[in-house]
Amino acid sequence: MPSYNPFSHPHICTLKKYQEKDMSLEKMMFTDYPYLNWIYNNLERYRDKIIVETLITIGENPPVTGVCRSCKSQIASTICFYRADFLTSRGRTMNNNFEARCAKCEEEYLNRGHKHMSTGIQFSSILNFDTAQDRNIFVKKLKYAIGAPARLSNESAAKYFYDLFQSIE
Repeated sequence: MPSYNPFSHPHICTLKKYQEKDMSLEKMMFTDYPYLNWIYNNLERYRDKIIVETLITIGENPPVTGVCRSCKSQIASTICFYRADFLTSRGRTMNNNFEARCAKCEEEYLNRGHKHMSTGIQFSSILNFDTAQDRNIFVKKLKYAIGAPARLSNESAAKYFYDLFQSIE
């Protein structure tokens, strides 16, 4: 067990975009991962750079607790989704047929000729989606797959990462 856990309290983002929103960096992992990723890649002298770096790193391999929505017996390994390219002018909106699946069900589904895409159960997968609507739908499924609270506050997001950090040390 680690002697120090950086997530014992929420870390409020001090950058201009979030100054008045009282948003924690931990909650931003779920609500604005692209911006947090931008901070990680571009701001070398950001006050909480080490916290952002830790969040991004542990978000790449969160423990998966969600059960496959097809067989309901195995732990999910991917999140599958179906593109509905004809629905919007952007051509990148997902429809609601979107679920967490285990590797076996994913393979069976593909063998039956169904066309869909899948992505790993990790925070960086959020970057695969162009629209906020798609990212929000993905994050809902991600929360299910990794056992994060459905409704997040700064404190509940910090507690999720506190527990996650405890489990990996």
